[in-house]
Amino acid sequence: MQPTTLYPSRWRLAFVPLLGTAGVGLSWMLITDRHDLLAFVVGWFLLFCSLVWVSVGIVNFLPSACHLKLDAEGLTTVVVFYSEHLSWRDAAGFRTFQFPMRVLGGSPFGPRHVVADIYDSANVFLKYRAQNRKQWGFDFFFPTNYGLSARELADKLNAWKRACDP
Repeated sequence: MQPTTLYPSRWRLAFVPLLGTAGVGLSWMLITDRHDLLAFVVGWFLLFCSLVWVSVGIVNFLPSACHLKLDAEGLTTVVVFYSEHLSWRDAAGFRTFQFPMRVLGGSPFGPRHVVADIYDSANVFLKYRAQNRKQWGFDFFFPTNYGLSARELADKLNAWKRACDP
C-alpha cells in the first residue's frame, strides 16, 4: 500500500482560534471594567489563556503541524509538531469509542473517536497508557478523526494493519 497522509477537517481546526477569539473579547470586557479588581485580574488571566489558545489554533493550520501518516511500518500522529509512532505489530486493533455521558455534561450525542488497543509487550505510550486503560478501557486515543467518520477511520486503520502486519 502507498503511504497515506490524512489531515484534520479545516472546519474543526478553525473552531479553536474562533473560540479563543471569543475568549479575547470576553477578557477585554473584564479588563475594561475598572470598578472590580477581581474581574480585572481574571480578565488578564483569561486574555493570556485565550491568546495561547488562538496561537495554537493558528499553528495547527500550518501544513505539517497536524496529520496522521500511514505507511508500511505503522502510523505516526503529529499534533502541534509533536509526533508519536505506533508500529502495526504493537497495535492489537482499532475501534470507535464514545465518552460516557458524565464527561460530556449529560449529552448522549457526543462525538465518537477512534481508539487503539496496544499489546502489553509493546514499549510505546507508557506514560499515559496505564492511566487510559484503567480509566477508559483503551490504550491510545486519536485526537481527531482526520476528516473521516470514526467508523471509516477505524476500518481504514484495521485494513492497513491487516495489509502490513501479516
